[in-house]
Amino acid sequence: MQRLVLNPPPQRTKRGGYDCATMKYLKPIAPLEEKEHTMLKDAVLVRPLNDHRLFVRFEDGAEGEIDMAALVSFSGVFALLREKTVFDKVRVNPELGSIEWECGADLDTDVVYSVITGQPIPNYTRKAKAG
Repeated sequence: MQRLVLNPPPQRTKRGGYDCATMKYLKPIAPLEEKEHTMLKDAVLVRPLNDHRLFVRFEDGAEGEIDMAALVSFSGVFALLREKTVFDKVRVNPELGSIEWECGADLDTDVVYSVITGQPIPNYTRKAKAG
């Protein structure tokens, strides 16, 4: 009787290695390094206001209003947000802490946090490999 051995799914590791299924070398993944400020703040509340404005509150208590017309052009995925009935269906994704709409549009919370607090947007880069 021959035993069937299943290879585990390919996984990229910090050290790199070979994908068992394809025998291709997988480069190691460098962790993200934040150079200046750490944000990654979750939105906990969002309310639509008049004139395409939003009131947003973050997990750390920072809150304020943003003018969507100043942040995005209402084209592409944001085109449907020109309609007040669609715009007013804004919500916070409870798992991701992001601001989103049913039509698929969403906002980068780092950008929104920066607009509200005046803090600079973080500059994320990959750490260079030693050696």
